[in-house]
Formats: sequence, structure tokens, C-alpha cells
Amino acid sequence: MYACVGPEQWLAISVVDDDQWRSLVSVVNDPRLDDHWLARADARRKRHDDIDEVLAEWAATRDPRDAAEELGNHGVPAAECWDPRLLADHPHLRERGLYAPVVHSVLGPYDAPGLPYRFDDVDQWVRTAAPAFGEHNHEVLTDVLGLSDEVISALSAAGVIATRPRGL
Repeated sequence: MYACVGPEQWLAISVVDDDQWRSLVSVVNDPRLDDHWLARADARRKRHDDIDEVLAEWAATRDPRDAAEELGNHGVPAAECWDPRLLADHPHLRERGLYAPVVHSVLGPYDAPGLPYRFDDVDQWVRTAAPAFGEHNHEVLTDVLGLSDEVISALSAAGVIATRPRGL
């Protein structure tokens, strides 16, 4: 992971074989990486800190998206790192339909993340927001368990069930 231009802008690079290493060296174009000893993975592991220093300098002058694209075009696995708070705005995740609009009883409307895969017979994984604490107590206890309103009132009075955590 390497810091790029701008605040909290990061690039992830992973080189797993010699071909990817040669491609990385050609893209970065720094003579410190053009060492015949670094052609071997064991030598690269020993000089990891030196390599990191060169890559950090290179990445610090670049936009992470552009750098990832350039490296990827040369066969080097790389990706822009996204702040998890901003993933809902990620164009690929939006295009794939990962987020579904829902309405929460407390938070109001928001886009909830779904599952990262699809089935032909499932249009949308997330159909409702997660329930608030105890939001469906009455429905579950009456419709599913068959309890009467009197029993539910007694459970509530005894502190067995609640609609908010104890102490709040």
C-alpha cells in the first residue's frame, strides 16, 4: 500500500511472479529497481524495504486510479484503495447493483449493501433495512410464537423483552 497524491489516497500493488516484477520495473522506470539481482524473488524479499522506498516515491506523485490503471495495463496487479465510507459511491459497485435503497425506522432512507454475487432468480438481496432494537418483538411473539398480549406485557414488565437496551 502506497500513499498517492491527495489526502488519504492509496494504491495497492501486488507482484507475485517475475513477469509482473519486470512489468512493474518498466512502468516505474527507476534505475534503483533495474538491478539484475532483483530479478529473483528471494532477492526482492531481502531488499523489500529498499523496493518499498522506491515505490513509495513513485506513488507519491501519482493519482491512485491512474497509477492502478497504468500498472494493470502492463499486467501488474494494482488497485486504488477506497475509503470504506465512500464505497457506496464506487462506480463499479453501483453499476453491479450492490447497493439497494431501503428505509430504516430510525435512520430514514439509505443505500444498504447487498451481496456481491447474483442468482438468476433473485433480483435484489436486500429488501428492507435491518430492524431497530426490539422493533418486531410484538409481531414475532404473536405471529410466530403465538403469545397473547397479556403474556407479552408480562415479559416486558419483567425486563425479558424490550424495545431499547437496558440502561438507555
